Amino acid sequence: MNETVVILGNRTTCSYCKKFWGITSSDRTPEQKKVKIDRTLGSIKTILAGADVIDADYVESPAIYKKYRPSGSFKWPTCVIFNENGKAIGQFVSRNMTVASFTRKVLGICPTCDDNGASEETQETCGSCGGTGKCPTCGGDGLVQSNK
Repeated sequence: MNETVVILGNRTTCSYCKKFWGITSSDRTPEQKKVKIDRTLGSIKTILAGADVIDADYVESPAIYKKYRPSGSFKWPTCVIFNENGKAIGQFVSRNMTVASFTRKVLGICPTCDDNGASEETQETCGSCGGTGKCPTCGGDGLVQSNK
């Protein structure tokens, strides 16, 4: 069993959650929002290939949200990291984080959440925007995946 990285939030009401998932005011349809969510989740899963990454949205996945919700009060979006035995080993609020800063924070808590170099994929600065994150190519974090 792998470590588990759970991202809890509420994209319906929480502006920080929308920002984390890359959703902007121009994404008015559920399909537009899903594309952004899938791209962000895909990027996180690629980098944290040694962990099970779970999107636990309060509205879209209430049963999953309830299963992983911390017992005390917390702010959205919150990341909770569980070891292979299901014990929480870390938790942090991921407000204003990019995919890159989020995954660095997770790896600081759980170094085994990466794929231990098994993948030849690495991250590089986006050539389209020069790392500013202001383009659709990189999904807003200024980084792109590349094969070495």
